[in-house]
Amino acid sequence: MPEYLSYMRKIEKALPEARFIHMSRDGYDVVLSILSQSFGSDSVVTTAERWEDRIERGRLQAKRLNHYLEVRYEDLVLDSEPTLHAVCEFCQLTWNPEMLAYYERAEERLRKHAHDLPAKGSRPIRSADERVATHTLARQPLTRRPSAAGDQRRPKPTGLPSRRWLGSCWPGWVRGGEGGWRRSSRLGLRWAGQARVCQRLSPTRSNR
Repeated sequence: MPEYLSYMRKIEKALPEARFIHMSRDGYDVVLSILSQSFGSDSVVTTAERWEDRIERGRLQAKRLNHYLEVRYEDLVLDSEPTLHAVCEFCQLTWNPEMLAYYERAEERLRKHAHDLPAKGSRPIRSADERVATHTLARQPLTRRPSAAGDQRRPKPTGLPSRRWLGSCWPGWVRGGEGGWRRSSRLGLRWAGQARVCQRLSPTRSNR
């Protein structure tokens, strides 16, 4: 998530004509992508909470922006034409059918990046089996304990959660300063917190 997401209002004040397009994608994919980077956290829960926090901050600022559009990556891939129509209208650009055939003219220019591009316009989205496998991998740290397996019952609080209960969230508490404490305490005091993370990461259209 780009850092300037938190500064969109300041950017708009400096550039009133600025138009912000926020593209989001499947939460599990984002978390696993971050975890694969050397700079990423080694905690699925901490990474998911950080991702959700940034999404929420961006959407809060978006309510006060003049020009803001949120696009889902899955919509761009699976419903390319209507999604691009919406983007063009938002940017006040003229729609051109050649936008759907970008690969026909970009081959030479993007040759060095060919290994990252879909072959001749095929959709760069993984199969259902691959996505299920990815989501299963991401869910494992969230479902290791009964309280994180989707059980929405709220046990009677007996005090702050233990370090063992917080598990992989503890490093974020120690190293993250005020923000780390907020994320970890939110997980601990919101007893269905980890189940909530699972729910928020699911790519449903209601979260758009």
